[in-house]
Amino acid sequence: MRKLGLLLLSGLTVIALAACGDKSSESGTAKDKPKVETENMKEGTTAQTASSIEPTEEHKCAFCDMKIYLKDETMGVFTAQALNSKGENLFFDDSGCLLNYERKTGEKLNEKWVRDYLSTDWIDAEKAIPVHSDIQTPMKYGYAFFGTQDSADKFTSENTNTKATLSSWEEIDKVSNERYIKKMEKMKNKEAGDHNEHDDESENSH
Repeated sequence: MRKLGLLLLSGLTVIALAACGDKSSESGTAKDKPKVETENMKEGTTAQTASSIEPTEEHKCAFCDMKIYLKDETMGVFTAQALNSKGENLFFDDSGCLLNYERKTGEKLNEKWVRDYLSTDWIDAEKAIPVHSDIQTPMKYGYAFFGTQDSADKFTSENTNTKATLSSWEEIDKVSNERYIKKMEKMKNKEAGDHNEHDDESENSH
């Protein structure tokens, strides 16, 4: 009887230990859950970062280094924005500067936004409908953007006095490229002129 009691006691001890092991395993699984949630939160943060933001007075055009107009300013409706490969939001005072930034740096910007001319909200640049007219824009490109075809059509029909016509990013790229080439030629001529002046000064000093 005594031996039988010992055997029963030993059996109960083994079962108890096994049960504790199961609880420890369950506890370990529970501890792993917060890690998954943390990773999801990180992914959410990354997705949120990869979106348009509002510029501040400290921002300058990433291409021409001119003032960036804010949303509540008259010229702010022409401000453009893009996301570079580092996840940084860049701002441009006019649509042509955005394209010339890519042309100058050779970097393909991941995401691009322009403001809707009517609401001033950020809209996907690739989906935006450009309209060219004789309106004043920061760098005198003259392009405004619309979120829908109807709003673009209405603007062109109501603004014939400013020669408003539907346009395209291909046209903007062509115009900005022409201006970029002229700018580069002007800079080269200036550098050549400065070099010649330096040579003249050197010759006169002897």
